[in-house]
Amino acid sequence: MASGDGAQSRWRKRLNKAGAGRCNGCGRDFLAAELAVDHITPLFKGGRDLDANVQLLCHDVCHKAKTRRQRREG
Repeated sequence: MASGDGAQSRWRKRLNKAGAGRCNGCGRDFLAAELAVDHITPLFKGGRDLDANVQLLCHDVCHKAKTRRQRREG
């Protein structure tokens, strides 16, 4: 798949167009720039770049916490 054609890219474009979204972790609303488009099952763990495997997480709290947890798990 060419870069920019996957679910993560599509979700980022939709989010930027909407200007805001809701974090799937804490349920709070954020501006687009404050949200990360996250793979629920990371690509390095066999996740796919599909819409069903992508979620929005607030960058400063939920996404950072998920990243720390994944690093501990290895």
